[in-house]
Amino acid sequence: MNQKKHRIPLRLLPNLFHINLLIGLGLFQVVTAQEYGIGARIGLNQTRFWNDPDTEFAATTRQTVGLILYHQSNDRLGFQAEALYSPKGAQLYDPTLFPDLNLFRFDMVYLDVPVMAVVDLIPDAKMAPRIHVGPQISFLMDARTKAGLRGQPEWLEDNADESVRSIDIGTVAGVGARLRRGSHMWMLDARYSLGILDLVKNDTNPKRNQGVSVSLGIMF
Repeated sequence: MNQKKHRIPLRLLPNLFHINLLIGLGLFQVVTAQEYGIGARIGLNQTRFWNDPDTEFAATTRQTVGLILYHQSNDRLGFQAEALYSPKGAQLYDPTLFPDLNLFRFDMVYLDVPVMAVVDLIPDAKMAPRIHVGPQISFLMDARTKAGLRGQPEWLEDNADESVRSIDIGTVAGVGARLRRGSHMWMLDARYSLGILDLVKNDTNPKRNQGVSVSLGIMF
């Protein structure tokens, strides 16, 4: 005996596609509203070189700003990725090495992309401390050296893009606090970052980026 096969009429397929599309969009909106957030961050970076045994570089302080993408896995654990415009560098004043210079400075600009695990220590509290740690990759956008000669009002500036590695890899760790206000979440963070790559190519004295930062962020 032949069995009768049931097929969906072709005229109904567009309607089924639209229904599934609407359901998928609805589920995506629900999941996004519950688990994801975007925001912005602004703060200050204080950076210098690490692991240069022969030269003592001093720190420079610059402003950093960027965007945040946050995913809440559960009440206590979340993951946070950022894209930060981060000027970095170090400066040197040593008359014994450079008797004709008032100041010698490295100025670099990176796009920092940290990806961190974030742990809320008191998940149910409106205001709670938290810790975060994770890797960071940094893309070089610009690198320059600047020298101030004694008796000269203007800086001598030179492009250093060819001397500095285009990518830096490091780690980030820090502590902070978050405050929930309505649909927004405010965050105050303090971080330490350290690069694991020598940033200057073919340098006999290895130099690595290190810094501390303080920033204020808001999540929507």
